[in-house]
Amino acid sequence: MHAVWGAASGLVGGVGMGIWMSVSTPMADTAMITKVAGLLGSTNAFAG
Repeated sequence: MHAVWGAASGLVGGVGMGIWMSVSTPMADTAMITKVAGLLGSTNAFAG
């Protein structure tokens, strides 16, 4: 079940990042940090 949640959060995070990047280009650094944090969260979900 954790793997399912990890995959779902990864997809949502990816789509959200795409929208976020297109809306606020000046915030690219913040978006990158958020993206990395999201990837770590997905990894933790899979590992958990």
